[in-house]
Parts: sequence; C-alpha cells; structure tokens
Amino acid sequence: MRTRLLGTIAAVAAGAGGVVAQTPPPPMPIGVAGGPGMGLMPAGGNGEPIPPQMGGPPGMMGGDPMGGMGGPGMGGPGMGGPMYPPPGPYGAPPPQDNGAGVHGRIGARFWTDADFLLSFVPRQTVMGPLLTSGPPASRGILGAVGTTVQAGQQNLGYGVFTGFNIHTGWFYDDARRHGIELGGFLTETRKNDTLVSSDAGGQPLYARPFVNATTGLTDALLVTFPTYASGYARVLSTSMSYGAEGSFVTNLFRSCPDGCGDGGRLWDVNLLAGFRYLSLEEELRIDSGSNILGNRLDANGTVVNQAQTAPFDGKSYTGPVTIEVSDRFRTSNRFYGGNVALKSALYLNRWVIQSRLSAAFGLMHEEVTVDGHSSLYGVDATGTAFKSVVPGGLYANSTNIGKYTNDEFGFIPQVDLSLGYQWSSWFSTHVGYNFLYINRVARPGDQYTNVVNPATVPSSFSYGLGNAINVPSPVVSQSDFYLQGVTLGFTVRY
Repeated sequence: MRTRLLGTIAAVAAGAGGVVAQTPPPPMPIGVAGGPGMGLMPAGGNGEPIPPQMGGPPGMMGGDPMGGMGGPGMGGPGMGGPMYPPPGPYGAPPPQDNGAGVHGRIGARFWTDADFLLSFVPRQTVMGPLLTSGPPASRGILGAVGTTVQAGQQNLGYGVFTGFNIHTGWFYDDARRHGIELGGFLTETRKNDTLVSSDAGGQPLYARPFVNATTGLTDALLVTFPTYASGYARVLSTSMSYGAEGSFVTNLFRSCPDGCGDGGRLWDVNLLAGFRYLSLEEELRIDSGSNILGNRLDANGTVVNQAQTAPFDGKSYTGPVTIEVSDRFRTSNRFYGGNVALKSALYLNRWVIQSRLSAAFGLMHEEVTVDGHSSLYGVDATGTAFKSVVPGGLYANSTNIGKYTNDEFGFIPQVDLSLGYQWSSWFSTHVGYNFLYINRVARPGDQYTNVVNPATVPSSFSYGLGNAINVPSPVVSQSDFYLQGVTLGFTVRY
C-alpha cells in the first residue's frame, strides 16, 4: 500500500512539471462564446470587449498573481510599472492641460475687469448769454455799446470727467459655460462755475440779460451798478452719471488651437443678458445778489451819495438792503431696462484684444424741477433785522416753477474696446476706448426760455403790473447724450 501511495505522488508531480513546461495556448478569438477565462468576452459571449490587462501589482516581475495575460514577465517594476488603466481611452494620449502657458485656464471661473475712466460729455445747452458786463450807459443790455458776455457766450462745457467702471463675475459650472456677472460705473460731479463780483461802490456793472416779452427787445436785470448797488453773480452747471447692471453669462465659443502656451492663440466669446440701470443727474443755477447802497458820508460827515431805492415784491425799499435772485433747473434721468451684450477676448501670445458690445432697451423716466425765488434782507428803523422770500426768480418764475415728469422709450448702445498685455496667467493691464450713447434725456439748459415777462419777476419795477402775457415755456424738453473717453485698467482671472 505504501508503494502504491508513493507511486501516485510521483505521477502527479510528473504531470505538473509537464504542464509548467508547456507553451500557453493562444487566446480565443474575440466574440467566441464561453465561460469565464475562455476569451475576451464576458460569460455568454455577448457585449463590449474587456481591454486586456497590461500589467499588475508587483509579483516576480510585476505580473498578475492570478496568472492571466499580465503574468510574469509582462510588466511590473523595471518594465514600466503598472499599466492599467491606460493613459487615455484605450491607449489614447493623455488630455492637454489647458492651464499651461501664459494664458492660464481657458475658462476662468472668476474674473474682474476694473477701469479708470477719463471721459467727456456734451456741453450744457443754454438759451443765450446768462451774465453780461459793460459801462453804465449800456446797462448790460446785449447789443449795446461796450456790453460783453461773462457767461453763456456758448454752451457750458465740463472738461474731463474721472470715474471708474468695474465688472466681476463667475462661472458656476465646472465646464465654465454658464455664469453670472455684476457691474457698474460712476463718474465724478463736474462743474462749470463762473463767479463775478463788484467792489463796494458797484464797479464794474454786471447784469442778467433776457428778452422782454412785452416789447420783444433785449433787456437786462441789473445786479451791480456804480453808486447804486454792489454785489455778485454766479452761473453754476453740474453733471454726473452712474449705473449698474446684472447679467447671466453663456459661453458661446472658446478655442485654444495652439495649446494655450507661449505663442498660443485663444479666442473666447460670451453672451450676456440681464438688467441695466443708469442715472444722469444735472443742474443749472444762476444766482445774484445786489446790495442796494445807503447814504454815504465823506470824512467830514457830509452826505456824498443819497440812499438808493429798489423794487421788491411790488414795493420800494431804501438801502441799505440786499436783494437776491435765484433760478434753479435740475434734471434727473433714470433708465430701467433689459440689456444684451457680446463680450469677446482674443489672446495672441501675451497680447490681449478685448471688446464689449452692448445694447439696452427700456424706460427712461425723466424728472425736471424748476425752482425760482427772490429774497430781501435788511434792518428796519428800529434796528430789527427782517427777511422776505417770495416765489420767482428771473427765468424761473410763475410761468414755469414746478416739478414735471415724463416717460420715454430709452435706447442705450455702448462700445468698449481695449488692448492689453498679460503679465501672468491671472493678471493683465489694458488701455482702451469707451463710448456710451443715450437717445433721450432731459437736460437743465433745455428747460427754460430767456423770454421773460417782467410782471412775473419780483425784483422788477413792473412786478404785478400790466396784462398777463403768455410766455410759452418748455416742459421736459429732450435731447440726446453721450459719454466717451479713454479707459485704463486691469483684469484679474483665475
């Protein structure tokens, strides 16, 4: 029995040695049915082919410990290491890193564009000269010998506005295709300011010109006059604008044919759609003050100039008293509407060309406030100070004082162009040009007429006298407006 057991063990050992020495059989053709281990198909023989295993955990030579296709000698350390899964889909090259090179990631998740603005706007319209000077014989009337214009010879300009413009946004999906952007701009308040004054004796003469509605001729309201009244006059015009917007962003196209590295080329185009708000605030003020002279004495106490008299609110007052006349025209334009924009950027190595073309459509709400008043200051015979204020200035009087509103269809196209240089993958600087146009706005200089009925002016001798004369006055008169200039800024994207 012992002999038979030893013979059996020897036979098994011999058979195992023969198996090890044999060459492995060739693999079964793809698609041949069979059970597990019979081919490259799952059990049953139907379905997608399973890619062969090209390596495995370390073994004797990195082979599969199960003795499959990646058996000893087919991979592992020293022959490339583990190779499963392959670098790309079934051996395709690995994907390019779009973050390589100076351009950074093609689809930045966050971005901010900030610009410093140097802008110009149209000059403020005026109906005619607002302040004159001349010899006493001219009385400051336009066309008289020696009369010169001190303010309003032409429309009032503002020079260069400074301001800023900023847009910031982010893509909320990993593909960088859909996002949100918020932005806005603000300009400083610019002034056109003319201030003149006389000496204590009323030199030189200053006057506020107008067209007399009762005669149709040029006339003037005296502000200062030698030996009669000293004083001052001021013409002030202001302008400022600001706006805000919010948009959804959709990336339409993004290319990187040269790998986005140095020397690469990238074109990125985005569509924006959302809401826009814009406000334009302007004002025109004409103020004057006349100090009606009282008795003047010389060193010996002798009266050299008799006290002068002046009209106010239908009465006559003897100097020294002060009469102030003020006209104010204020406009506020507020736009509410939808906005669409096409924003594109072309990257050429480190140079960046950007454009933003937008158009907004909606409601332009216009408000015009006309305010005029005249004031009298003095001291009565008992030494008590008094003050009287009545409605009506010169151009702003009972024919047009009030608040007016109007709604119009508003259209605001805008163009922004810039050329920049990319210093790193996330930071660039640029210089550009900006142009914004508004088709309908109310501006202060369009809201009055220089044709005046003296019967409506409290500081006139004719105040309250004569028959009523109809003087048509514009109400919410409109014009267009633009804001254009140079931009200097930077872009941050990551």
